[in-house]
Amino acid sequence: MRIATWNIHGCLGTDGRFAPDRTAAVVDRLNVDLVALQEVYDGRAGTQGFDGFGFFEARCGPHAVTARTIRDDPHHYGHMVCSRWPVLWSACRDMSVAGREPRLLIDMAVRHPTGPLRVLAGHFGLRPRERRRQGETLERLLLHHPEVPTVILGDFNEPRRGGGLFRGLAGQFASPSAPATFPARRPLFALDRILSKPTHLIRELSAWRGERHASDHLPVVADLHLP
Repeated sequence: MRIATWNIHGCLGTDGRFAPDRTAAVVDRLNVDLVALQEVYDGRAGTQGFDGFGFFEARCGPHAVTARTIRDDPHHYGHMVCSRWPVLWSACRDMSVAGREPRLLIDMAVRHPTGPLRVLAGHFGLRPRERRRQGETLERLLLHHPEVPTVILGDFNEPRRGGGLFRGLAGQFASPSAPATFPARRPLFALDRILSKPTHLIRELSAWRGERHASDHLPVVADLHLP
């Protein structure tokens, strides 16, 4: 099973072009079974009412779970997961910290032919205190369904492997590497990550460098071996 995470920057490339078809074409080239997309917009200014959530559900589905973290009708903003495999269950968990941007975690499971896979997908906070609190929320959520193979993926906004978001996950989750993904043209920081439990679930992981102008982040792709 191949999965990916990508902050698509609202389909606005580093060349200044708003190009959702280009964004979707990159996802197609990743050839993944499941992808988490961050910074998805509905009705962003200058896009003639473009429905990002509907667009990517149609192009990257057929199964999708959305987390609309900001709702200022008619404009919505958030993140989503699109899956080739059917969704067994899903929920959006509130990870917001007072005084900061609202944050939701997508908590879902997909039905792979070898069995269920739990997926926790998020776009985490910009400040260390915020991410530390969100890491504590993740710890509590992981007490449920401990027997199900699990991946955590998304834009972690955490440049250090030992940062607050990771402290409670140490020893439980692992990633074989943390490729730099930001800024896309000359990546310096590993902000986008895929972690797994059990730790050997990920066989290969890399940043995809095929189209550096499509977003300010590079996608991260992982090949999984499900038990």
